[in-house]
Amino acid sequence: MSLRGRSWRGSAGIVIWNGVAPGAAAEFERWHDEEHLAERLAIPGFLRARRGVAVDGSARYLTLYDVADAYAIGQGAYPARLDAPTPWTRRVMPLMRDTARILCRVSESLGRGEGAGEGDRLVALRLPETVSLAEEVRASLAGEAARLVSEGLLVSATLLLRDDALTARRTAEHALRAERVATPAGALVGEARDHDAATAAAGRLAGILGAEPGGPACVYRIQVDRSAG
Repeated sequence: MSLRGRSWRGSAGIVIWNGVAPGAAAEFERWHDEEHLAERLAIPGFLRARRGVAVDGSARYLTLYDVADAYAIGQGAYPARLDAPTPWTRRVMPLMRDTARILCRVSESLGRGEGAGEGDRLVALRLPETVSLAEEVRASLAGEAARLVSEGLLVSATLLLRDDALTARRTAEHALRAERVATPAGALVGEARDHDAATAAAGRLAGILGAEPGGPACVYRIQVDRSAG
Protein backbone atom coordinates (compact mmCIF):
# COMPACT_ATOMS: atom_id res chain seq x y z
CA MET A 1 0.00 0.00 0.00
CA SER A 2 1.32 3.42 -0.92
CA LEU A 3 0.41 6.29 1.39
CA ARG A 4 1.45 9.90 1.79
CA GLY A 5 -0.14 12.36 4.06
CA ARG A 6 0.94 12.31 7.71
CA SER A 7 3.74 13.54 9.90
CA TRP A 8 6.26 11.03 11.30
CA ARG A 9 4.63 7.86 12.57
CA GLY A 10 6.01 6.47 15.80
CA SER A 11 8.71 7.68 18.17
CA ALA A 12 11.74 6.17 16.41
CA GLY A 13 13.17 5.94 12.95
CA ILE A 14 15.99 4.88 10.66
CA VAL A 15 17.68 7.23 8.20
CA ILE A 16 20.04 5.90 5.50
CA TRP A 17 22.01 7.81 2.88
CA ASN A 18 23.85 5.88 0.17
CA GLY A 19 25.18 5.92 -3.33
CA VAL A 20 25.78 2.94 -5.59
CA ALA A 21 28.59 1.68 -7.79
CA PRO A 22 28.57 2.92 -11.41
CA GLY A 23 25.94 1.09 -13.43
CA ALA A 24 24.31 -0.48 -10.35
CA ALA A 25 21.37 1.88 -9.83
CA ALA A 26 18.80 -0.27 -11.67
CA GLU A 27 19.75 -3.39 -9.71
CA PHE A 28 19.74 -1.51 -6.41
CA GLU A 29 16.28 -0.04 -7.05
CA ARG A 30 14.84 -3.38 -8.20
CA TRP A 31 16.12 -5.12 -5.05
CA HIS A 32 14.91 -2.28 -2.85
CA ASP A 33 11.46 -2.24 -4.50
CA GLU A 34 10.85 -5.97 -4.86
CA GLU A 35 12.45 -7.40 -1.72
CA HIS A 36 14.09 -5.06 0.77
CA LEU A 37 11.31 -2.61 1.61
CA ALA A 38 8.71 -5.37 1.88
CA GLU A 39 11.07 -7.31 4.15
CA ARG A 40 11.49 -4.31 6.44
CA LEU A 41 7.78 -3.41 6.53
CA ALA A 42 6.97 -6.98 7.57
CA ILE A 43 8.91 -6.44 10.82
CA PRO A 44 6.64 -5.58 13.78
CA GLY A 45 6.79 -1.87 14.57
CA PHE A 46 7.94 -0.77 11.11
CA LEU A 47 5.17 1.57 9.95
CA ARG A 48 6.32 3.36 6.81
CA ALA A 49 9.18 3.32 4.28
CA ARG A 50 10.19 6.04 1.85
CA ARG A 51 13.00 6.27 -0.68
CA GLY A 52 14.10 9.42 -2.42
CA VAL A 53 16.60 9.96 -5.22
CA ALA A 54 18.77 13.07 -5.05
CA VAL A 55 17.88 16.14 -7.06
CA ASP A 56 20.98 17.80 -5.62
CA GLY A 57 23.56 16.66 -3.12
CA SER A 58 26.20 13.96 -2.95
CA ALA A 59 24.25 10.93 -1.63
CA ARG A 60 22.12 9.53 -4.45
CA TYR A 61 19.53 7.80 -2.25
CA LEU A 62 17.77 8.61 1.01
CA THR A 63 15.73 5.93 2.79
CA LEU A 64 13.48 6.69 5.76
CA TYR A 65 11.71 4.21 8.03
CA ASP A 66 9.07 5.39 10.50
CA VAL A 67 9.18 3.00 13.47
CA ALA A 68 6.80 2.67 16.42
CA ASP A 69 9.49 2.87 19.10
CA ALA A 70 13.14 2.16 19.89
CA TYR A 71 12.29 -1.34 21.08
CA ALA A 72 11.22 -2.31 17.56
CA ILE A 73 14.66 -1.50 16.15
CA GLY A 74 16.70 -2.67 19.11
CA GLN A 75 15.13 -6.03 19.88
CA GLY A 76 13.70 -9.11 18.25
CA ALA A 77 12.92 -9.38 14.56
CA TYR A 78 14.91 -6.43 13.22
CA PRO A 79 18.36 -7.33 14.63
CA ALA A 80 17.71 -10.95 13.66
CA ARG A 81 16.94 -9.89 10.10
CA LEU A 82 20.16 -7.84 9.92
CA ASP A 83 22.15 -10.92 10.90
CA ALA A 84 20.50 -13.11 8.23
CA PRO A 85 20.81 -11.27 4.90
CA THR A 86 19.06 -12.86 1.94
CA PRO A 87 21.09 -13.99 -1.10
CA TRP A 88 19.88 -10.96 -3.06
CA THR A 89 20.91 -8.65 -0.21
CA ARG A 90 24.34 -10.28 -0.18
CA ARG A 91 24.71 -9.47 -3.88
CA VAL A 92 23.46 -5.88 -3.75
CA MET A 93 24.82 -4.40 -0.51
CA PRO A 94 28.46 -4.56 -1.67
CA LEU A 95 27.38 -2.28 -4.54
CA MET A 96 26.35 0.45 -2.09
CA ARG A 97 28.75 3.37 -1.65
CA ASP A 98 29.29 6.04 1.03
CA THR A 99 26.60 4.62 3.27
CA ALA A 100 25.59 6.53 6.41
CA ARG A 101 22.95 4.85 8.57
CA ILE A 102 21.53 6.06 11.87
CA LEU A 103 18.95 4.58 14.22
CA CYS A 104 17.14 7.44 15.90
CA ARG A 105 14.63 8.65 18.42
CA VAL A 106 12.20 11.34 17.34
CA SER A 107 12.84 14.66 19.08
CA GLU A 108 10.25 16.82 17.29
CA SER A 109 7.59 16.07 14.68
CA LEU A 110 5.64 18.94 13.16
CA GLY A 111 2.85 19.38 10.63
CA ARG A 112 1.03 16.92 8.45
CA GLY A 113 1.99 15.49 5.08
CA GLU A 114 0.02 16.06 1.91
CA GLY A 115 -2.55 13.81 0.29
CA ALA A 116 -1.43 11.02 -2.02
CA GLY A 117 0.80 12.31 -4.79
CA GLU A 118 0.81 15.97 -3.66
CA GLY A 119 4.07 16.13 -1.71
CA ASP A 120 6.80 14.83 -4.01
CA ARG A 121 10.01 16.14 -2.46
CA LEU A 122 11.98 15.29 0.67
CA VAL A 123 14.50 17.56 2.35
CA ALA A 124 17.15 15.97 4.55
CA LEU A 125 19.69 17.82 6.67
CA ARG A 126 22.51 15.75 8.14
CA LEU A 127 23.55 16.86 11.60
CA PRO A 128 27.32 16.61 12.04
CA GLU A 129 28.70 14.83 15.08
CA THR A 130 29.30 18.08 16.99
CA VAL A 131 25.62 19.01 16.85
CA SER A 132 24.76 16.20 19.26
CA LEU A 133 26.33 18.29 22.04
CA ALA A 134 24.97 21.67 20.98
CA GLU A 135 21.50 22.10 22.44
CA GLU A 136 21.22 25.64 21.11
CA VAL A 137 21.80 24.47 17.54
CA ARG A 138 19.17 21.76 17.87
CA ALA A 139 16.74 24.32 19.29
CA SER A 140 17.48 26.64 16.36
CA LEU A 141 16.84 23.83 13.88
CA ALA A 142 13.55 22.92 15.55
CA GLY A 143 12.48 26.57 15.55
CA GLU A 144 13.35 27.02 11.87
CA ALA A 145 11.54 23.79 10.99
CA ALA A 146 8.44 25.06 12.78
CA ARG A 147 8.60 28.30 10.79
CA LEU A 148 9.01 26.42 7.51
CA VAL A 149 5.90 24.37 8.30
CA SER A 150 3.89 27.41 9.37
CA GLU A 151 4.88 29.23 6.16
CA GLY A 152 3.92 26.25 4.01
CA LEU A 153 7.38 25.56 2.55
CA LEU A 154 7.35 22.22 4.36
CA VAL A 155 4.17 20.26 5.02
CA SER A 156 5.89 18.24 7.75
CA ALA A 157 9.25 18.21 9.50
CA THR A 158 10.85 15.78 11.93
CA LEU A 159 14.02 16.13 13.98
CA LEU A 160 15.60 12.74 14.66
CA LEU A 161 18.54 12.28 17.02
CA ARG A 162 20.88 9.31 16.80
CA ASP A 163 20.62 6.59 19.44
CA ASP A 164 24.28 5.77 19.97
CA ALA A 165 23.82 2.27 21.36
CA LEU A 166 21.43 1.15 18.63
CA THR A 167 23.46 2.69 15.80
CA ALA A 168 26.75 1.21 17.00
CA ARG A 169 25.56 -2.40 16.92
CA ARG A 170 27.45 -4.38 14.26
CA THR A 171 25.62 -7.00 12.20
CA ALA A 172 26.17 -9.25 9.19
CA GLU A 173 24.73 -6.55 6.93
CA HIS A 174 27.36 -4.05 8.06
CA ALA A 175 30.10 -6.35 6.78
CA LEU A 176 28.50 -6.32 3.31
CA ARG A 177 28.73 -2.54 2.84
CA ALA A 178 32.22 -1.91 1.54
CA GLU A 179 32.39 1.85 2.13
CA ARG A 180 31.35 3.92 5.11
CA VAL A 181 31.28 7.61 5.96
CA ALA A 182 31.10 9.52 9.24
CA THR A 183 27.96 8.75 11.23
CA PRO A 184 25.72 11.84 11.55
CA ALA A 185 24.42 12.88 14.95
CA GLY A 186 20.90 12.96 13.56
CA ALA A 187 18.78 14.36 10.76
CA LEU A 188 16.07 16.90 10.15
CA VAL A 189 13.79 15.58 7.41
CA GLY A 190 10.80 17.24 5.84
CA GLU A 191 8.32 16.75 3.05
CA ALA A 192 7.58 19.55 0.57
CA ARG A 193 4.91 20.05 -2.06
CA ASP A 194 7.31 20.85 -4.89
CA HIS A 195 10.93 21.39 -5.84
CA ASP A 196 11.00 25.16 -5.31
CA ALA A 197 9.63 24.87 -1.79
CA ALA A 198 12.05 22.04 -0.97
CA THR A 199 15.04 23.98 -2.29
CA ALA A 200 14.10 27.07 -0.27
CA ALA A 201 13.67 24.98 2.88
CA ALA A 202 17.01 23.21 2.35
CA GLY A 203 18.77 26.55 2.02
CA ARG A 204 17.34 27.88 5.24
CA LEU A 205 18.10 24.73 7.21
CA ALA A 206 21.65 24.58 5.88
CA GLY A 207 22.08 28.19 6.96
CA ILE A 208 21.54 27.20 10.60
CA LEU A 209 24.71 25.12 10.33
CA GLY A 210 26.54 27.77 8.31
CA ALA A 211 26.59 25.47 5.28
CA GLU A 212 25.50 25.64 1.65
CA PRO A 213 22.53 23.61 0.30
CA GLY A 214 23.57 20.44 -1.48
CA GLY A 215 26.13 19.67 1.24
CA PRO A 216 24.48 18.58 4.49
CA ALA A 217 21.03 19.71 3.25
CA CYS A 218 19.80 17.87 0.15
CA VAL A 219 16.59 17.65 -1.85
CA TYR A 220 15.23 14.29 -3.00
CA ARG A 221 12.43 13.30 -5.34
CA ILE A 222 10.23 10.67 -3.70
CA GLN A 223 10.42 7.40 -5.62
CA VAL A 224 8.68 5.08 -3.17
CA ASP A 225 6.32 5.68 -0.25
CA ARG A 226 4.78 2.60 1.40
CA SER A 227 3.03 1.78 4.63
CA ALA A 228 2.91 -1.50 6.52
CA GLY A 229 -0.20 -3.62 6.24
